[in-house]
Amino acid sequence: MGKKDKKEEFLEATGALNPKPEQVKDQKFSLPHGFFDPRDKIQVKYEMLRAHEIDGENISEAAPRFGYTRESFYTSNERFETEGIPGLVDRKRGRKGPDKLTEEILEFLRQSKRQDPRLSGARLCEMVTERYGVELHKRTVEKAVAGRVVGQKKTKRRGNRPKMRRRQIRRNS
Repeated sequence: MGKKDKKEEFLEATGALNPKPEQVKDQKFSLPHGFFDPRDKIQVKYEMLRAHEIDGENISEAAPRFGYTRESFYTSNERFETEGIPGLVDRKRGRKGPDKLTEEILEFLRQSKRQDPRLSGARLCEMVTERYGVELHKRTVEKAVAGRVVGQKKTKRRGNRPKMRRRQIRRNS
């Protein structure tokens, strides 16, 4: 693989790098001046939408020429209509955070645990169900009360080995 240029690095860092630029078959993206860049996912999506809206092209013909499906065309078009160009940026899928564990419930859990540190995660779950009508998993409650942000993955630790300075490495060699 060749060395990445600054634009490609930027596109990758911002989530706008098209993973399959070779699938873009539109003639504009093969012109020598380089204004139309098939690596720029946002530009490709915009041109796909423009080809349909302005040039009157059929969606089932335009979408594959830009490396997309009809379904992704409709999704992009809907988001473009409501959000403009920022709507063409891909988003992470899935939940954005815990649905059931609201700030109010979290404060209740922490306050309850402060009042009685012997309360188990299972008992705290029962208390939440009784008070708020919400069922939580005991591990979710335990993590929340411990102060760990629910929904984040644990980071790996590198052990307790101290860093060696260069001088120490040379002596040990």
